[in-house]
Amino acid sequence: MEQYARMWDYCDLVRDKNPENCLKLKVHRPSLDVFPTFQRLYVSLHATRTNFLAGCRSRWLPFKRGRTKGLMDLVFTTLLNDIGSIESHGWAFISDRQKGLVETFEEILPNADHKCCVRHLDANFKVEYKGKLHKDTMWAATYASTAIEFEKHMAALEKLDKKAYAYLKKINPTLWSRIAFSPRSKCSLLVNNLSETFNSFILPARDKPILTMLETIRRLIMTRFQKQRVEMEKYQGPYALKFKRSWKRQRC
Repeated sequence: MEQYARMWDYCDLVRDKNPENCLKLKVHRPSLDVFPTFQRLYVSLHATRTNFLAGCRSRWLPFKRGRTKGLMDLVFTTLLNDIGSIESHGWAFISDRQKGLVETFEEILPNADHKCCVRHLDANFKVEYKGKLHKDTMWAATYASTAIEFEKHMAALEKLDKKAYAYLKKINPTLWSRIAFSPRSKCSLLVNNLSETFNSFILPARDKPILTMLETIRRLIMTRFQKQRVEMEKYQGPYALKFKRSWKRQRC
């Protein structure tokens, strides 16, 4: 309770250290005679934001929370005002197929690329359609790089199980198959592993009181940045060329 009461002070302190840090605190207070109740907090540290925009060609964001349109509208509005418009960056959102998300994305962000995490799609798919062959055929269609290849795997699935084929056919391929992804966002990711990795990274902080949790996460990120900076200062090789060669090998 004491830490929640100090939320405004914490936000002011973080902004005071760097005015370009963005923190948006939302409370519920129906009238002035009622003590405000914490609802949510948006935090965007300047260092993480600028490094993301400078280093990521894909404007990608995992999105897993927010069942209501109002909450999503608040999150997206704050995010886009803080980081940049869809038109200038080409955002791609990856969600976990919560009920109503597809319709909400179409209403709030009609120009953004929306994809479903195929791992969550697979988890729902295998409940009804079990077996390795079902799974392998679905993932083959997911990874298809040409329309002919996609249709071939879908035809194989129809031959294997018409109900499984009908289940996938109802889902727009732009949400789950690479062949239908827009090239504008330059994002070919199929799963939200990046967000799951970050969730695992901050696991030691997640059960702490809110201010302790925020500071623990901030220090974890700060320490990670410094370790990576030290490691890269030691590196002498042509890392840009190395990345290019690695990409060619993957494409082959």
